[in-house]
Amino acid sequence: MSPIVGLTDGPPSFSEIGRLRLGISKAEIAKIGKGPKEIGYFRPDFRPNAVDAFNDFIKFYTDKPTAINFRLPFNDIARCWDANFEVFNKTGMLGKSDGVKWLYLCNNKTGEVKVDRNGKPAEPTGQFDENGNEYLPFDPNVPVYSYKNQKTGEDVPVYAKQTGRLNILIPELGRLNYVQIITHSIYNIARISEQLAGIKHIAENAGTTLPMVPMVIVRQLESISVSYGGRKHMEEHYLLHIEIRPDWAGAQFRLLDSIMPGVAALPARTDFSNLPALPSGNDETEPDEPTGADPEPEPEQPAPVAEFDNAAIEAAMNMQSKDGQRFGDIDMPALGKMLAKCNEAITLGVNGKLLTEVIQKRDALGLLIRYSAHLAEQNVVQSIV
Repeated sequence: MSPIVGLTDGPPSFSEIGRLRLGISKAEIAKIGKGPKEIGYFRPDFRPNAVDAFNDFIKFYTDKPTAINFRLPFNDIARCWDANFEVFNKTGMLGKSDGVKWLYLCNNKTGEVKVDRNGKPAEPTGQFDENGNEYLPFDPNVPVYSYKNQKTGEDVPVYAKQTGRLNILIPELGRLNYVQIITHSIYNIARISEQLAGIKHIAENAGTTLPMVPMVIVRQLESISVSYGGRKHMEEHYLLHIEIRPDWAGAQFRLLDSIMPGVAALPARTDFSNLPALPSGNDETEPDEPTGADPEPEPEQPAPVAEFDNAAIEAAMNMQSKDGQRFGDIDMPALGKMLAKCNEAITLGVNGKLLTEVIQKRDALGLLIRYSAHLAEQNVVQSIV
């Protein structure tokens, strides 16, 4: 087959069926009136056409997991994980930068391409890289565009924001489709980069490749330096960590210790004390409007998930669908579809009282699905005993 340059000659890839989000959308917080900008678990958000995958995910992980098993689809880290400065408007991505130069940039008002997707500026800049290629310099402190705040009438500057995207395969779903995790935290971006590099080092020592190494990504509460108005203080945030699954790692470390005694298994750890303080607002809130909007409240820690409560289960079972069916009389696949629709409605944005009802139904559906998975697990254990 003769390739069409730029269309059929791209690298191998898989389709994306969903995302594991690290926060709650600003729109949902605004409509409820309060809520945590940051949550301590992964929030599954699957595409409407991936209901079966969503149901499988909920059955294995519940709707508030803190650790996810995964494998990388390719041996090249850059094919699975990338981090850039990105800026969007309501129509989509306006620009992307590697922190030194613009890799792509459009004019916010006219859509005119200022830097094409090959990194070539539309107009001379007089700046050249080490290979002699001209580029447009990037400055993270210079706004890309601004918009009018509808409440105050003031111009709000919009800056490019650091964004890391990790594409993973989740074995329990039994599908070769990406599930993506997006982070805007400088700490997460630095640590994921370091940890994946360390794991690749282990894979090479073991004579294998990254896709053959089972991994776990977890959310962990840590104290980090945060800056508000130029003043630093320590604040707790949920950070991402990647590690090799312990059963595989244990076997490999024993092997490495037997054939390479005294040789370090991992490269030296990066000193994170030199990282800049995390700027105010640089958390994992899901952005629904350009960065730079009205200041957000301090993040609240989510309440711990309680054990199954009989009263809560009964209340969830007695809730009704829009056609009058009790949730307790509906089978699990149908409940999973209803939960997906609730998440979709919240993402698209529903208003006022309707939003409250949708959230209540979503929470009830999630509780029933988790409870059903718990009962199924207990039945399996009893049958074995």
